[in-house]
Amino acid sequence: MTLLPTTKVTLHSKYQMGDYTDYFSNTTSKLTAETTLDLAPWTYKVLVADSVK
Repeated sequence: MTLLPTTKVTLHSKYQMGDYTDYFSNTTSKLTAETTLDLAPWTYKVLVADSVK
């Protein structure tokens, strides 16, 4: 099995800090002023706000 390379994505989200749920995987995330994510090619993160500060 070959693992696909990932790309680091940094969200500058100081105005959107808070708790989020990924629409597709139903996993939760907490966004801080600067959040870094690892995304595989052709993947999507659709974050829905649970609580935003």
